[in-house]
Amino acid sequence: MKKVVLSLIASGFLVSGVLPSSLESARAESKIEEQNITSDDIKDVVFIKKSDGKLEYTYTKGNDKFKNVEYFNEDQTGLRSYIYKLDKDTGEYQKIDELVSQLSFDKKEVSIESLVTKEKDVMVIQSNQSTASLDELEFSIQAKDKWTYHGTNYGDNKPKKWTIGVIGISVAGITRLPALAKIVINIANMTYQLATDVFYYKQVSYKKGPRLRPSFKFVTTFYADKARKKVIKKNVVSYAKSGYR
Repeated sequence: MKKVVLSLIASGFLVSGVLPSSLESARAESKIEEQNITSDDIKDVVFIKKSDGKLEYTYTKGNDKFKNVEYFNEDQTGLRSYIYKLDKDTGEYQKIDELVSQLSFDKKEVSIESLVTKEKDVMVIQSNQSTASLDELEFSIQAKDKWTYHGTNYGDNKPKKWTIGVIGISVAGITRLPALAKIVINIANMTYQLATDVFYYKQVSYKKGPRLRPSFKFVTTFYADKARKKVIKKNVVSYAKSGYR
């Protein structure tokens, strides 16, 4: 896999088991009807570990408590997730599922397979695209000293099975940031706790530099609704050199 040169200037806030006030406000403003929020919503996410290629966290879903332990591969494009459920009689966690997930930059998707139920799912990273005109591209090539508009992507993800780690590698595929970057895990954590099984995004790309080796800047905003009104995280900025996937 080609190495991607990335740097991050967007600042994230610490991942926690509590949704930030901005997202709570977005929820309130959206006036979500009571019947759309079920007793099976994921809540009370508490991280035990989120470093060294490993995520471990507990959460409540309905009346049950679960624990997920996830291990990323070396380049953070794939992971293995172990799902445990708390046995109320014994007070111990029992494994109920094991997922293997892999991000493909070439196919622009994340494949998810359950080794227990044998179910498979695919998260499409990019669903549609509106690119710049030829005039805009030519202007971008000429204006070497500043960023110029290159294109806009709109996408959504709707997995049947997901975890914070799975969402994280999907967000990494969209932003080209490391899956274990604080801001990526933060977005994944917030998305995981939303009362929905879909997240949406808009990504605006900019370009500058020589024709054969340009640089790119991406500004991505994540949303909780199709209309893209309820913001999960605004203006996540990342960069890539020419040859990015």
